[in-house]
Amino acid sequence: METKEAFDLLNKQLPKGVFLNVKNDNKVNTMVIGWATVGRVWGKEIMTVMVRFSRNTYDLIKNADSFTVSVPEYDTIKKEIAFMGTKSGRDFDKYKETGLTLCDAKSVESPIINEAKVHYECKIVYKQSMDPTGIIDYENIEKRFYEGNNDYHMIFYGEILNVYDK
Repeated sequence: METKEAFDLLNKQLPKGVFLNVKNDNKVNTMVIGWATVGRVWGKEIMTVMVRFSRNTYDLIKNADSFTVSVPEYDTIKKEIAFMGTKSGRDFDKYKETGLTLCDAKSVESPIINEAKVHYECKIVYKQSMDPTGIIDYENIEKRFYEGNNDYHMIFYGEILNVYDK
């Protein structure tokens, strides 16, 4: 798959949800994300993802060395995305409930979702806690996404080691 084609699918599917997969200490979790960026930082192809401190995935990714992002074909597996995006791995076996299956990634420890079309494998190279004092657009960001909950994000920068369709 061409990199541009993979990037186009990611951008098209992100508002509907893609899968962020993390493995650490033999524990695996998948959450649905609707925000991510791909670009060039430090001379490397980088994907950034944001995970709230309150999420089960944060408990795994904070000490992990990798993550993967599995992108379904556009506008497919909607029920699975809805379940994975609204239920916690603390309370449910998400894979049993949805029928989605994990398989090994090619170059990182974190797995991929077998039923997705495109996979990004990322090695974590940097992480930074979101500083709420840096939010300038209060009405559209702070008020909309954080007001009253104080549940900010950790931003993870992953060097993209592989992008492929399955």
